[in-house]
Amino acid sequence: MGRKKTENRITDESLFISTRAVDRRGTRYGKLVCIEPTEKRQSGSAVWRCKCDCGNEAFVSSKSLVTGKISSCGCIKREMMRARATDHTGMRYGKLVAIEPLENRQGGGVVRRCRCDCGNEVFVRGNFLVTGDRKSCGKCLPREKSRAMKKIETILKSGVSTTEILQSINRIQMEREEYHV
Repeated sequence: MGRKKTENRITDESLFISTRAVDRRGTRYGKLVCIEPTEKRQSGSAVWRCKCDCGNEAFVSSKSLVTGKISSCGCIKREMMRARATDHTGMRYGKLVAIEPLENRQGGGVVRRCRCDCGNEVFVRGNFLVTGDRKSCGKCLPREKSRAMKKIETILKSGVSTTEILQSINRIQMEREEYHV
């Protein structure tokens, strides 16, 4: 009836060995094949040096590999982004019409050649077109502002009340939403 008490001691070394006990060398996870474990840890999980089918190397935690959270070096995401890229050719954004995408990129975004209603050609990142950050070439802006200012001068000279002036200014801004007077 005498039970023998044993002490379970866990040392740092035994922890390191036990978590690395699963040898994943040569095991495939999506596009990644495990090559060798590294000395690094990520949230207590061993980090493996992996080779992707595209040829790149990636360092991925065993937890991310096993759960399927990471299954490539990032090439799958890049392929999906390219596949989703919209053809903006012929689409109008304010005063700009997209003519063609260019091969060079700026900040990861596709640069597009666009023609403004005034005839100027400009190069604009696609995301600036879609978000409305760029609606004209910029060279026709002073001309538009001077037209708006002439309308405001006419209203001011006519002797109407301040409320009517503000309503007219708002109307002008709504006509040319990209130009704030």
